[in-house]
Amino acid sequence: MNRFALALIAAAGMALAAVSSSAATKINIFSGVSPVFAPPFVAHVKGYFKEEGLDVTVKTFQAGAAASEAFRSGGAQFLVTCDQPMIMMAAGGDAVIVTQFSDNNHMVFVMGPKDVTGPADFKGKKIGLFRKSASEFMLDKYMKSGGLSVDDVEMVHLAPFDQVPALVKGDVFAISLWKPFDLKIHGLSDKFKILAATGDMGYSLYCGMLASRKYLESAPPDEMEAFMRAIKKGSDLLANSPKEGIDAIAEFTKLPPNEVEHTVRGQKWDLVSDEAFRTQLHNIEQFLLKLGILKDPVDWDTAADWSHIKKLDPTLVRGM
Repeated sequence: MNRFALALIAAAGMALAAVSSSAATKINIFSGVSPVFAPPFVAHVKGYFKEEGLDVTVKTFQAGAAASEAFRSGGAQFLVTCDQPMIMMAAGGDAVIVTQFSDNNHMVFVMGPKDVTGPADFKGKKIGLFRKSASEFMLDKYMKSGGLSVDDVEMVHLAPFDQVPALVKGDVFAISLWKPFDLKIHGLSDKFKILAATGDMGYSLYCGMLASRKYLESAPPDEMEAFMRAIKKGSDLLANSPKEGIDAIAEFTKLPPNEVEHTVRGQKWDLVSDEAFRTQLHNIEQFLLKLGILKDPVDWDTAADWSHIKKLDPTLVRGM
C-alpha cells in the first residue's frame, strides 16, 4: 500500500474520530455547590471529562436539595446531592443511585449559643435549617440525643446563606447547617459554638451521591463507562493528592482554599457501596417515613444500580 493510500486511510480515521467525538451526548450535571460534592468539580477543572472525549457541564445550586428539584424537572443527565434528598428522589422513581463518594463525619452540625447545655435548651425555640436536606436529619438526631424530637422545636426553613444572619441577629435560636458556614458565623460573632456534628451523633454523612435516571436506559455503554472513569479520576486525585484536589475545588467553587480544606478535612472519597453505606440510607429512609415526607418505602431493587462502579472495579461493591 503506497503512502498516498495510507494518508487517505489515516485522514479518514481522524475524520471519523472527530465525527464520533462531536456526536457525543452533551452531558449536564446538576449539583449542590458544597466542596463535598467535589469529584465532578475536579474532573471538570482537571480536564478528565475532556480526556474521555466527553462534553460535560456542571451546574451548581445552593444546596443538594435544590439541585434535586431542578433535576426532577429535567435538563440534566446526572444529579449530585446528599443522602436525604437522594432517597426522596429514589423513592419517587425520579433518580437511580449510581455511587457515593463523600463519607464525612463532621460536615453537618448544630450550632447555637455557647451557654447551651443540651437539646433541652432547644425546646419551643425557633431552629433554622434547610428543610428536606441532611440538616433536618441532623437536627432530629441531636434532639433525640436528649430524649426529644423535632416536634419539640419550631423548624424555620431558610436558605443556607440566610441562616447566618438569622442566627447572628437572633431571629432563630440555633441552626442545623453544614460547613463552611460555621466559619462565616464565627467571623461575625463569638457568641456561638458547634454543639454537635454528625460524628458526635454516631453516623457519617454520605454527602456526595451520584444519580441518573433516563440516561441510564439510553446512554451508549462506552459513554457511560467513560463518564464513570472521569468521576473516579476526580475521586482518586482527592484521595491521593489532597492539596491539589483542594486547589481544584477552590478554583471551581470560588471558595477560599482554607474554607474548602475546613469542609472536606478527613473526608473519604472512595466510590464504595458497603453495608455501612446502605444501612445509613435505610436509617434515613425510616426517618423520612416517620415524618411522613416519604409515603411509601423505597424499592431498593430499582432505586440503585451498582453495575457501573462494578465495571470500574468489582471491589467497590461489597457485601452484596
